[in-house]
Amino acid sequence: LAVLPNNRLASAPYDRDIIIWNFETGESIRTLIHSGRIMCLATLVDGKLASGSDDNTIKIWNVETGQEIRTLTGHSSSVYGLAVLPDGRLASVSADHTVKIWNAETGKVIRTLTGHSDWVHPVAILSDDRLASGSGDKTIKIWNVETGQVIRTLYGHSSYVNTLALLPDGRLASGSSDHTIKIWNVETGEVIRTLSGHSNSIYGLVVLPDGRLASGSWDHTIKIWKIETGQAINTLTGHSAAVWFLAVLPNGRLASASGDHTVKIWFMLNVDDST
Repeated sequence: LAVLPNNRLASAPYDRDIIIWNFETGESIRTLIHSGRIMCLATLVDGKLASGSDDNTIKIWNVETGQEIRTLTGHSSSVYGLAVLPDGRLASVSADHTVKIWNAETGKVIRTLTGHSDWVHPVAILSDDRLASGSGDKTIKIWNVETGQVIRTLYGHSSYVNTLALLPDGRLASGSSDHTIKIWNVETGEVIRTLSGHSNSIYGLVVLPDGRLASGSWDHTIKIWKIETGQAINTLTGHSAAVWFLAVLPNGRLASASGDHTVKIWFMLNVDDST
């Protein structure tokens, strides 16, 4: 999922199609077709859309016209995750075990970060020219984007790290195939808290406007967590397959995309025992 300007949302149901929606009306506005199966999406600072694919490329799109603007080539395997740096550069992570930093305007690779020993799936932008990447090697690495150096490696998950989310206070949340979410102090590498409650792999994490954490899982549910206590205060049910992606809309609502080929919009009340 990627939130776009003007009440629009992009989704890709793990095929070649990217669907642009008006999330207020539920209307499908436009379909963009990548040359391979879509694995990830990101909105660039100028409102353009980036898509990563199992064809090893990243494509940049003009959402208004549906035109493909540019194709970024350089990865040697599937592109699993995308994130936009504050200065507009694009970070990508791949099954080729690398993180790449791109100039999205020229399509040129600025830097390649190497150090993971398995596929790299999620990527999250931190402060001070740092980013975090999670991997099938069960670790999270903290990188200096400017030097390409690993600052720190976080150990604690017992299976693949599938998703990351930066918390407002600078801590990092990670979701794993070990069915847990961990909250990390990225400065020390310490696990602050482990959140348990899902019965299958976790693939989506987002921070809600009130500071709570939402997680999507292969167990078909979305859980809402109070981070400070580690308590799951609500479980959202309605999807009939794995919940792959989550996004917070500008109106504060939660969007979820699932293997059941639907996108659902949830109304989140600011209380502990209601949705």
